[in-house]
Amino acid sequence: MNSNRIYPSRFKVGDVTSISSDVYSQFGSQISLAHDNQKDCRNCCPRRCLLITSIISLILGAMAAALACGIIFGIPPKQPITRQCKTTSDTDGFLCDDRRTCITSTQMCNGKVDCSNGEDESNLYCEFQCPACSGWRCATVFFSDCDCIPKSRCNDNIQDCNDLSDEKNCTK
Repeated sequence: MNSNRIYPSRFKVGDVTSISSDVYSQFGSQISLAHDNQKDCRNCCPRRCLLITSIISLILGAMAAALACGIIFGIPPKQPITRQCKTTSDTDGFLCDDRRTCITSTQMCNGKVDCSNGEDESNLYCEFQCPACSGWRCATVFFSDCDCIPKSRCNDNIQDCNDLSDEKNCTK
């Protein structure tokens, strides 16, 4: 009589998991099966390494593509800050940093702060007096009493002339 009895039992010893069973062949001899997890996991690290390498390569590729686009298409130049605005009385005025408040040119450099950040009284705008023009001649945005801006105000990304000539044509 042929008897195949299988008694599975799993136990873990270190890194080796064994499955033992008693199998009797038709000749009555016992066969033992053993399974070693290390043999199955020989390819685990290369698979994991390949996956990690692929992910890193994709990330680096995306970063390189973004950098290449930035170089090819360029970063747009900083646009000049337009300070010219229309006051409530429909006259040309000075636009404060809050981009909402428009004051008249007579409120510029009058010793009273009219803009929330005080830019209407800052040295950047108030240090220049215009009896004789040693700067750039143009129709100015905030120096209503003269048609001249200091050379230091040329090409500074802030509009001082109505026609933006201080940013386009003027040289320091």
